[in-house]
Amino acid sequence: MGNEVDTFHNYWLNLRDITSDLIPKKLIINNEKIIENEFGNILHGMKNNSVGYNTFGEAYFSLIKKGCMKGWKCHKKMTLNLIVPNGEVIFFIYKNNPRNKSQKGYYIKISEKLYSRFTVPPGFWVSFLGVSEEKNIILNIADLVHDPSESFSETIDTSFMRLINKIFIS
Repeated sequence: MGNEVDTFHNYWLNLRDITSDLIPKKLIINNEKIIENEFGNILHGMKNNSVGYNTFGEAYFSLIKKGCMKGWKCHKKMTLNLIVPNGEVIFFIYKNNPRNKSQKGYYIKISEKLYSRFTVPPGFWVSFLGVSEEKNIILNIADLVHDPSESFSETIDTSFMRLINKIFIS
């Protein structure tokens, strides 16, 4: 397994570990505010003057079970603003089609402990992995209403899914 892990880390960069000049332009990580309250915390999401906000199309929640992956999806026009208010999710991003194995990939872990809003503009391929035993909930604040003809999809390679589970879940 060590060799697979080394290979993974040669091709995949953690967005939290690299300098901003290595992050592809337009991928934005915004640390959002958590307001502590004795009856339950308030988690900030987005304002109409936030970096990454274009316009409002729709907001929806996705739930993902531990060890499961969803994706790959590439939007032609939609900008995603992804927040994880509960659980822990790792997002994987490619600039080009995920079938192109020679490119660098990026990943970022978001949770209530690493509370952020991750903005992904059109043209990036995204998949995500549920990490926590508890409910892994993703809020997407999108600038367009969902339209199935507006995106491309690819299935996740089973060997990639096994490797990701070995690295992040086992």
